[in-house]
Amino acid sequence: MNGVNLKTVQEFLGHASIEITSDYYSHLCPSFKQNEVDKLNYKLSGIETTNLLT
Repeated sequence: MNGVNLKTVQEFLGHASIEITSDYYSHLCPSFKQNEVDKLNYKLSGIETTNLLT
């Protein structure tokens, strides 16, 4: 998704919910999940992880 926010994609494509967009397009960006895990870990613990889902 080339760094485009999933919510932006949802609105642009007119999907009724973010779940629809996520179900269809999240597989196009495998690093998306890793980036989100890293953000969550940082917020919760201040520790950055890498390659947790690979």
